[in-house]
Amino acid sequence: LNRHTNSMLFGSDDDTATMEEYECDTWKIQRGGDLLGLDSNSGTQFACLHQFGHQSDAASSKLIGNISYTTLSIAQALCNENPTKYYPDDFMTFGGFCSWRPGQLEREMGEDRSEWIVLSVDWQTIWDELLLQREKATQVIAGDCSDEAQHEILVNAGTNMWRHFLEKIGMQEEQATSRLPAGQLGFYDSMLNVWAEEQLVRGGVNKGDDNDDDEDSSTPIRPGAIARAKSPPTNDMLLYDAEFLRSTILVLEEREDCTVGVILNHPMSAAIECKESEDPLPIRYGGPIDIETWRDGSYLDEYYEDDDGDDDDDEVYEGFLDYQNNEVNFEDLAFDDVNDEDVGFEDDESSFLWIHRSKTLGLKNVGTRLGSSKFWLIKEDEALEHIQAGTLQLHDTMVFSSVSIWEKGAELGQCGGGLREQVDGLHSMEVAEVDDHQMDAVWQLLTKQNVLTKESLDTNIDATIKAWDMMSTDGGEIAQNHDRRTSKVRLATAALKAYLARNLLGDPLNTPDPQSQGIV
Repeated sequence: LNRHTNSMLFGSDDDTATMEEYECDTWKIQRGGDLLGLDSNSGTQFACLHQFGHQSDAASSKLIGNISYTTLSIAQALCNENPTKYYPDDFMTFGGFCSWRPGQLEREMGEDRSEWIVLSVDWQTIWDELLLQREKATQVIAGDCSDEAQHEILVNAGTNMWRHFLEKIGMQEEQATSRLPAGQLGFYDSMLNVWAEEQLVRGGVNKGDDNDDDEDSSTPIRPGAIARAKSPPTNDMLLYDAEFLRSTILVLEEREDCTVGVILNHPMSAAIECKESEDPLPIRYGGPIDIETWRDGSYLDEYYEDDDGDDDDDEVYEGFLDYQNNEVNFEDLAFDDVNDEDVGFEDDESSFLWIHRSKTLGLKNVGTRLGSSKFWLIKEDEALEHIQAGTLQLHDTMVFSSVSIWEKGAELGQCGGGLREQVDGLHSMEVAEVDDHQMDAVWQLLTKQNVLTKESLDTNIDATIKAWDMMSTDGGEIAQNHDRRTSKVRLATAALKAYLARNLLGDPLNTPDPQSQGIV
């Protein structure tokens, strides 16, 4: 009920409509949910609430008191057939809806989660609150505020509805949110503000993406190239691709159908014990596509998706063990017979991807070189044999459980998809031009990261950010001095920590307090 946008829908496609006809068929739109919502590729399902009571059309369904529900087409027909009686502003029009599986809402309301407060509210109170929100939205639509303030006015109007309902039952805001640690609540509020900027304000100047340069990058994307997330981050990356915040990407393949790469700076809470006398080697999160799925091409299957609860979310990869419980022992790994044939990495049947940066082995052509870079892909059994023999050091080696894939296609974005779309279309990443000395320093820093635990989370993130910042082309984040940009730069750190804590560590309570991150 409380996510009003600045969007309007003109019901007729008749270009010859008069201004009066236009005004009589213009509908102010609210976000009702993500399912068949305003951004759905399957089209938007619109629904209208009205409070005509007993005068309502027979096709309406009564909800509470005088408030009834109907479809947009029926509401438009009412206005067209009775232009002096019904007007678009008599209806509250919502694009999309929310849905819960059987029992899901009950679980969210239960004592273990307590995510919802159930209220008994009379219809007049609901309608009055909708009208108050509509009043603020009308001001935004009319241009009575700056572009920068639009999303704040809209989201605050919705939040005020929530607060007013709490006041009706005598509940303080602090009591309603008491289940959340202060850090999480502050982080969620900051992210809600970003979401509102992206989703409630449409067609305006202020979309939150300060990286929208007009010029395209001329730096080639090829195997061995390094890309990094731009700063400040785009709203899309903050909201939907948090794993790529502060990311440093090594490109593995640049093909006609996709770009493949790995995130270098995200160690996981798992490790492989490669050599008895040395610490285990952290397994790294390279992206959302697991190695086997990438190698056999099944990630392209439109039906490929996670099962709903049959598999443990924390046990994604076969042979993947939580470091806090165990390590993967060298003796437990399966080896193929080694022959002298030069086999490409795509023929490696391991669940992991191994990369080395040993100049000695590189000169001996051990592994598959990535372009002209100083990175080599190496088969798992070969890597482990060299580590055991002492000819490959752990600090020259990284192992990944997954990769990142950016698909290409003529219909995908402005640049046809791929990593190029992220660079020149969405302006969320940039190709870093780094020399060997810089890359050596970054590699040395990252290979000192530890297996991810509660205790190592902060130090690992510090190394992640430092390595990412060392590749900056504009002097690093320290050069950022604009309040709004600085706010998003710091929010990116909080969002990255929240993502790693929740998805790689399984500990969501590590979400930081935005104020401690200096977020305005």
